[in-house]
Amino acid sequence: MVDVIIDIGNTRIKAALFENGVIRESHFFEHDTPDFELFCKNHRSSNGIVSSVSAQSTLAPALAHLTHFHRFSYQSKLPFTNKYETPETLGPDRLAVVAGAKSLFPDVPLLCIDVGSCITYDILNADNEYLGGAISPGLMMRYQALHTFTGKLPLVEHADFNALTGRNTQQSILAGVQCGILGEVEQIVEQYEKQYPRLQVTLSGGDTAFFEKRLKCNIFAHPELVIKGLYHILKLNEA
Repeated sequence: MVDVIIDIGNTRIKAALFENGVIRESHFFEHDTPDFELFCKNHRSSNGIVSSVSAQSTLAPALAHLTHFHRFSYQSKLPFTNKYETPETLGPDRLAVVAGAKSLFPDVPLLCIDVGSCITYDILNADNEYLGGAISPGLMMRYQALHTFTGKLPLVEHADFNALTGRNTQQSILAGVQCGILGEVEQIVEQYEKQYPRLQVTLSGGDTAFFEKRLKCNIFAHPELVIKGLYHILKLNEA
């Protein structure tokens, strides 16, 4: 049997087909494309799960076709205890990434870092309790913020920049954003490692490739952790 996993993010939609617990194929859709509704129609009778961090009501007609799907929320069964003080405000992608990491590392505390539109940090302790974490702007959001909230700074296209010092405005933005964001991640990892012995740190999300090759700390990179986590949550909620 094929299970369909749909993860609706802030900027795009990812859909994956699982067969016997393994990703068989995956697709990406823009929010405003009719291809996503066609995909939903083609899988209307499949079992699956939908997770969404988007408030776009335009997706409602497409999702209405999915009659056999579990709508993931903070009330869904999870493979850990959720100790977050306001679970109704917690992004489902944060819970999913922890579930995905736990499926790979079931017996150690976890720090799950997801690098996309935002960077999220989520901690699962040795007692299998999800405690929360932190949220900060992602790479593209930082470039956009410098352009939006200043009078003259340009909107810079992302490019790997390996120097500490920029020799012009574009290079200075690249240096500031990239050195700053890498320093942030490494400092947060270091602080958590002091608190949690045997901590396993995971890295996932759309910007995984950039961070994986630049970070100096010990991190397990797996860009599909959210999708894997949603699959395991689906299986748990089928029981």
